[in-house]
Amino acid sequence: MSSNRSGVLILSPFQKPYTKALGKDGILVQQEASVMHHHSAERADLFLRNFDKPEEIDSILMREKENQLEENKHILQQLLRAVEFLAKQALPVDFYDEETNRGNFIAILQLMAKGDSLLHKHLLTAKRNAIYTSKTIQNEVIHIYASLVLEKLTKNIRENKLPFTIIADETTDRHSNQEIISVSLRFVDLSSFICIPYCRKFY
Repeated sequence: MSSNRSGVLILSPFQKPYTKALGKDGILVQQEASVMHHHSAERADLFLRNFDKPEEIDSILMREKENQLEENKHILQQLLRAVEFLAKQALPVDFYDEETNRGNFIAILQLMAKGDSLLHKHLLTAKRNAIYTSKTIQNEVIHIYASLVLEKLTKNIRENKLPFTIIADETTDRHSNQEIISVSLRFVDLSSFICIPYCRKFY
């Protein structure tokens, strides 16, 4: 469409006889073939489709967000299960940088990933600062578990007023040259009548 007609039918009305607008050289044909007309037609079509279903885009975004939250929750649960298994079996979590042996924690996750597509994808594609398998994360999870166990034990003692004894022993760590005190809490589990020791080291 020529520049002198760019405003016709867009910014200004067409005031010539209707017959002048028809034909291959008419303003209507030129307007229909213009880039502006095609862009306007596409935008109008998108507007009508979204107007008929105004919740569609929001619903899609919300569904994607919910799916991502569920995936992240699943990944976190698997990481916790791996740490929990090692703790219950009294196995070291050890983290290594070597490619051939990265420790029990990574080995268990890789084994679990063989039957878990989400975990497998996470281990392969997650960013380094969001994979959550570092020794820092491992230690944090272990400390959280330890706090929960301690809270449950002490709550049981307080609520049931169970008899208990405290045994403390002190020694020196020859590697760090620090004094370490080991505190043992012994109490009677009335439900099974078994004496359960609980030990904790203080640096």
